[in-house]
Amino acid sequence: MEILVQSFPYRCPYCNNEIIYDPEKLTEGENEITCPICNKKFIRIFNMDQIRLLKQKAFSSSHEEAK
Repeated sequence: MEILVQSFPYRCPYCNNEIIYDPEKLTEGENEITCPICNKKFIRIFNMDQIRLLKQKAFSSSHEEAK
């Protein structure tokens, strides 16, 4: 069973595990996400601003790790 989730942007709605999205795999609109802990699927809706923000965070954290 899949459920539509917008109020849990960074947590699995089933097990409450923190989810880290791969911004390169996201598209505008509905994205099917699978929790790596409980393996249940849910839908997360993204707009382009949210995807850009996630890409910026991933880029800045990768540069901090390289230092």
